[in-house]
Amino acid sequence: MVFFSVGSFFVWAVGRMWKYEDYALKTGIWTLKPDPPANETPQTSEMDRVYADRNLVVQLCCTLAKKCGMDAGIRRPQEDPEWPVLVIDLPEGEVAWHLPEEEVALDFTSDKAYDGHSDDEKARRIRDFVRHAG
Repeated sequence: MVFFSVGSFFVWAVGRMWKYEDYALKTGIWTLKPDPPANETPQTSEMDRVYADRNLVVQLCCTLAKKCGMDAGIRRPQEDPEWPVLVIDLPEGEVAWHLPEEEVALDFTSDKAYDGHSDDEKARRIRDFVRHAG
């Protein structure tokens, strides 16, 4: 049996999330499928399932980051309250993802203001974090 510390599991989970999100968006193919939601219909698209899996993984990462002492949580922007933003403040800078309100399972918040990072900057910050923390 293999045991992970919370910190090493967090590094693994962030790396997995970045790798598969990037792969799914570039190829349109997803090999790891989450359990289908109870209300899934035959019309539910593959990308819906990809995003549902991504949303669970980023919430897992956020929870682990919080347990590791990082500032992490849900920010609720006033300009678009139906799309809360999951925020993790890595040593390399903030990384954030919009989530549909109905998929948010976290109950802790972040008051940190958006730092204006782009998707490319977010990916660079994650790669640097995984490279240096692993």
